[in-house]
Amino acid sequence: MVGLGLLGTFLGLTLGILGFHSDSSEAIQGSIQSLLGGMGTAFLTSLFGMGFSCYYIFQEKRLMNTFEKYLDNICYILNKKYYLSENDFLAAYLSFKDEQGNNVYLSNAVRDMYAETHKQTGFMGTLVDDLSDALDEKLSDNINEKVIPIIEKFVTTLSDKLDMLKTSIQSPAEDMTHTIVDELKASMNDLMEKFGTELSGSATSNLTSLTENLAKASDSLFDLPAQMKNMSEQLAVAFGGIHTTIEDLESAVKKIVEQSANSNKDLVERAASQYSRMEESHQQISSQTDVLIANFNDMVDTLNTTVKEVQGSMVQIKETKNALVSLVVSLQGVTNNMDKASTRIKNSQESYVSGLKEVQEKSSTTVTNITSALQLSKNTLEDYSNKFGIIQQGLSGIFAHIKTGLDQYSTTVSQSARTVLNGYSSALTDGINKLQQATSHLGDLVSEINDTIEYIKKEK
Repeated sequence: MVGLGLLGTFLGLTLGILGFHSDSSEAIQGSIQSLLGGMGTAFLTSLFGMGFSCYYIFQEKRLMNTFEKYLDNICYILNKKYYLSENDFLAAYLSFKDEQGNNVYLSNAVRDMYAETHKQTGFMGTLVDDLSDALDEKLSDNINEKVIPIIEKFVTTLSDKLDMLKTSIQSPAEDMTHTIVDELKASMNDLMEKFGTELSGSATSNLTSLTENLAKASDSLFDLPAQMKNMSEQLAVAFGGIHTTIEDLESAVKKIVEQSANSNKDLVERAASQYSRMEESHQQISSQTDVLIANFNDMVDTLNTTVKEVQGSMVQIKETKNALVSLVVSLQGVTNNMDKASTRIKNSQESYVSGLKEVQEKSSTTVTNITSALQLSKNTLEDYSNKFGIIQQGLSGIFAHIKTGLDQYSTTVSQSARTVLNGYSSALTDGINKLQQATSHLGDLVSEINDTIEYIKKEK
């Protein structure tokens, strides 16, 4: 309206000046009349413009006051019903509900998880140490108390039995040979005495030749102890081989014991390496937990920054409201201020929405990190169970090696005993065959003597 009044003023003055003529006094008087009419038009339009402008300002101010009161009431109702303090705003993003429906803060959950991880790491370290000590002690005790005494007792018993077998083989063979030779000598002497007293002449010469033959047979019988001695020496060599075999068995048993000790040592070293790996996993989990805590602190700082930005936005809204109250003098000023206020409100809302989106994204990132940490803990526990399975397999391999060694030992002992008995049987068989040959030879001699006696009787 003010602009319209100014436009009428300028238009009236322009028309008055354009109609002014100064050629003559009559023209000047007529021009003055038109000039005064134009000025009157200009002043009237100015007064009408000012009047309508005042009326417009009055109506606008009344409407703006009504609008401000309505806006204040709406803000009051919204704040009363939906007001969120800073702590409540942060608590909505920093807590969750457990299975019982209770609120659990993320800081407490992370701290409890960190403490539980430390506790589990200590428990697993203690478990590995106790397991390795128990395995070492148990295997050492079983080997020292059960396996080694049984092997030593078996070796001692076998050595004693072999010595007794050697003695029993040598003594009866020599005694039997000497007894046979002595009996043959005695029987031949008796026979020669009887023949010497009863026979003479050619019979005596024949008996002398027979005696020489018997002496040769006796010499051959005297060679029998030497043969039996050779057989005894062969048996001694065989027994020496048996002793060597026993010593080899003993060394093999010692090697088995050393291998079991080395296997036990390897098992302990593996357990120690597994424990070191568990320590490394624990350090990785601790580092990841520290990263989670750092991310959590960054999220809290971001939330604080967002809250400060929201507070700054609220201050800007208040400043905008004050600017609206102070800039109601003109419609253009009010319109510009409203545009500025709406622009600022829009920017503040966009920044607020972007801040909320960032908070949501960081919250989802934090949840993802926590989920990955839990998955890593699950994988670590599965790795522990797999490692315990590897320890169990190692023990199974150790016991399988021990069983294989004992089976080989039993097979070797049975083969050695079978070889010794076969040698002993073959030696006895050879001795019996030689005795049978000597007996048959003596039978031939006796038959010749009987034939000679019959021949002598026939000549008489």
